[in-house]
Amino acid sequence: PPTIRVRYSDGTYGTNLFGRSALASAEVSGTEERVFWEGTATGRLDFQLTDWAELQTLASFDYGSMDWELFRTDPDLIPEYPDDGFYWGPSFGENRDNTEKQTTLRALIDYGHTFSENHDISGVVGYEQTKYDFQEFRAWRDQFYNNKLRQLNLGNETNDGNLGYGSNWALRSVFGRFNYELMGRYLFEFNARYDGSSRFAEGHRYGFFPSFSLGWRITEESFFNVDWVNELKLRGSWGQLGNQDVPLYSYYSSIDLGIPYHLGNASSARSTGGAATDLVNEELSWETTTVTNVGLDASFLNNRLSVTGDIYKRRTEDILLALSVPDMVGLNAPFQNAGVVENRGWEVAVGWQDDIGEVSYGIDFNLSDNQNEVIDLVDTGPYIEGGNLDQSVIQEGSPIDAWYGYETEGLYSSYEQIDSHADVPGDPARLGDVIFKDQNNDGIINEADRVVIGDPNPRDIFGLNINVGWRNFDFSAFLQGVGKRDQYLGLGFAQGPVWENYTSEWHKDYWTPNNQDARHPAYYSNDNRNYYNMNDWWILDGSFVKLRNIQLGYTLPNDIVSRLGIQRLRIYTTGKNLWMKNNLGIGLDPEYPWTVGDYYPQTKVISIGANISF
Repeated sequence: PPTIRVRYSDGTYGTNLFGRSALASAEVSGTEERVFWEGTATGRLDFQLTDWAELQTLASFDYGSMDWELFRTDPDLIPEYPDDGFYWGPSFGENRDNTEKQTTLRALIDYGHTFSENHDISGVVGYEQTKYDFQEFRAWRDQFYNNKLRQLNLGNETNDGNLGYGSNWALRSVFGRFNYELMGRYLFEFNARYDGSSRFAEGHRYGFFPSFSLGWRITEESFFNVDWVNELKLRGSWGQLGNQDVPLYSYYSSIDLGIPYHLGNASSARSTGGAATDLVNEELSWETTTVTNVGLDASFLNNRLSVTGDIYKRRTEDILLALSVPDMVGLNAPFQNAGVVENRGWEVAVGWQDDIGEVSYGIDFNLSDNQNEVIDLVDTGPYIEGGNLDQSVIQEGSPIDAWYGYETEGLYSSYEQIDSHADVPGDPARLGDVIFKDQNNDGIINEADRVVIGDPNPRDIFGLNINVGWRNFDFSAFLQGVGKRDQYLGLGFAQGPVWENYTSEWHKDYWTPNNQDARHPAYYSNDNRNYYNMNDWWILDGSFVKLRNIQLGYTLPNDIVSRLGIQRLRIYTTGKNLWMKNNLGIGLDPEYPWTVGDYYPQTKVISIGANISF
């Protein structure tokens, strides 16, 4: 089918006809050929150092390449091409090739030994390094003599061009793990990593990340003698992880040599110069996350009841951020090690497995909660993202990407209310409009009155899994949900019929002088203060519970399947996404972060199948 290719005035290509000055819109016919080469070579050698230690070595090399040839034919040779059509040609050819290589070297010493029956040690010590390299080259010309002679040197040099680029990075790590178990009841583990990344400048490339954990099997103690408790284990851990996710070469000072500028007042007198465009931080280094965890594992009543619980805190420091700088600096902000984010939460899982006569059944329930908070942004922020319709904020003391806008105080029901309340300059209120709260009491509703109005991050996440077996029948069901979440309603579902005549049952309850307790403000025009100033009137309860999966199966008896010449035959029917309960009050899926209704809902599926073993 026809495709569109655009060559922009800066020599690059794309499919977007808007937003940049295009020299032409291009093709309707042509040929394209891509040849891929991919391969991996791996070698390993293992040496038994002692009867309790082994050396394992590995070397691998990954290689990939692509040869790409593109040729667009002359539209004049295509009868169905419109006479008024535009193309970049009359013919165009481009050659491109790239290669990527990755080399990995690894050496491990894996050990384990038992001393005098009461002392067990095990662990690993290792070294690993990885190097990656990518290179690409492109060249193109147009106005070839005909559509058969396609060698690049046969094209016109007027519109020729070429470019080449590449990237590489490397990682180097030394790591180890040591496990110690005493008398089967006291457990200790220590881990450590020393990682180096080429994404940071020399002197800042390496980071040390230790961790350790402790465990105590109380039920193995001689003083513990409770028949109905089968296992009771306390555990705790503390550890650190590193993150090096910043763009390559962030610490390099560089000059952009492709900056266009104009000479004098003549718009056509254009030239190209060079300038520094980015600030550079040569002291950039690893981001560190510290995790502290305390947990309990227990089982009771002949292992029919199991309980697992955890409480944790995850604190991320020296976060890799590109904090904003004043515009007067004239350069883009560098990445910095700045900011602290903290997550605190808990998890609990309870399971029950039992039999009643010929019926076996199991119930597993899990519940978790996590609270996210930005602790420190080194005296910067807030950082507001999005437009008037979907603003979120990153600021100290709030969750990451919290909803940000105006608090509301009901709907205007009288002109006296309108005259006595602060207003939005240039956007006067009307009866039935939302009342915005004047946070600083200065008599004006503006950006200074915006606050955090909701948390889009899910809380109280839970799941319930049920399975039942009776003779050859089996049944299972899985329910999952969220107990707390702030959902923001936007576009048509908020604006109703004033937005492209969008209507639903939910929009019937709107404000009129005779319906002043309405859920929806009065309808006026599409460009309305009620919707285009983000506010908590449109924050809804996003909690829900869904029946994710339900299945009923039957396994044919062995005497029947043996006659069929097979080992096992199970037939089943499955239903997915069959039921949902939520508190939105409208027919939308609460799992989406911004409910505008511009998506396909999750599909309900009922299927019938069979599992056959030969």
